[in-house]
Amino acid sequence: MVYESYEMGGITAESLAISVPRITVLMSVFNDARYVSEAIESILNQTLTDFEFLIINDGSTDSTPEILGWYARQDDRIRIFSQDNIGLTKSLNRGLEFARGEYVARMDADDISLRHRLQTQQDFLDAYSEIAVLSSGAEIINEEGHITAEYNPVLSSALLQWRLLFGNCLLHSTVMFRRDVIVRSGSYPADCLVAQDYDLWAKLLSLNAEICQLPEILIQYRQNKQAISFRLNDKQIETSLRVVQRNIRFFFKKDVSRELVQALCDSENVRSCPVAKGELIAEAINCWLNFKEVFLSNQHVSEFLNSNLGAELNLDISGKILSLSRANAGYYSVSSLRALLIAIRMAPSIVTKNEFWFAVMKAVIGQTRFQSVKNSLQIILEHFQKWRMIRS
Repeated sequence: MVYESYEMGGITAESLAISVPRITVLMSVFNDARYVSEAIESILNQTLTDFEFLIINDGSTDSTPEILGWYARQDDRIRIFSQDNIGLTKSLNRGLEFARGEYVARMDADDISLRHRLQTQQDFLDAYSEIAVLSSGAEIINEEGHITAEYNPVLSSALLQWRLLFGNCLLHSTVMFRRDVIVRSGSYPADCLVAQDYDLWAKLLSLNAEICQLPEILIQYRQNKQAISFRLNDKQIETSLRVVQRNIRFFFKKDVSRELVQALCDSENVRSCPVAKGELIAEAINCWLNFKEVFLSNQHVSEFLNSNLGAELNLDISGKILSLSRANAGYYSVSSLRALLIAIRMAPSIVTKNEFWFAVMKAVIGQTRFQSVKNSLQIILEHFQKWRMIRS
């Protein structure tokens, strides 16, 4: 059965009479004809069968509406709401108004949920009533569906909170959350075109909501160059920086400049870029070390757990410093080398000997020349391997 609405209050009396499922799977689509069938089928084939599948068709102009209609006629768990294009954030908020489930599982139109995803996440949220948001591990797939990497989640809740202060470490389509908690918090921020999920998680942290991750891989997450996060990369970066700046102001009572936030931000789109000036590298390192002490003092856990958390934070900070060193090697040689040595001193096993000497070489001869030398060595190595194959 197809449910369509062009008004905010368009749920029919017939739909209200249906028994209310515990889970709403929420997906917004816009011109996603290439992948949407695979996404829909991954939900319809779940081992848990008691759910509603709420799909917001956000003004698609390709064959997406016909695909959605066909599936809705096959399965009455699907509810479709069609509208003019208003963007992902507003569509998700509209979906939260229509959702009837106690739990909401987010789904993107180009991703794939593994068969046991809904059952696993529902069981966990049933067992732990204090958890507001639950994420999981994921396989990263490319546009052709081939697995290219794995996303391994942060299992310590305190470490997860720490990492969320400096960047988004939850994949949106792995998330299941309690609808009432999200709605009471104000739902997704209406002013965010992208990174609306990160803004929401940060807001929940400020409200002391519990966020957790499961180790299981429950999603295949597609890196799709047509996705909105790729197409609006600049806005994604700006939103991430704004959220990190707000986090630092709220949790650490410190105002930091936009330039320093760029050095502190863990966003993949930001961390690979050099900073505006070399002095910011040392300033960022001092901030992380000071923030660590503040964070530890605010964690109300046993001395033993606090000791373990301190070690986890040291490892995490050394990784942040190493990333900062790599991004700036060849631009600010002395500062990047100093950062590299600090990272190694904090966690000696964090880099291999080859990585260390590559970093030194990059700092000494510069970024461009290092890349040129690296490419030349790669070509020589490939020719050498071909020569060995011919000789053998």
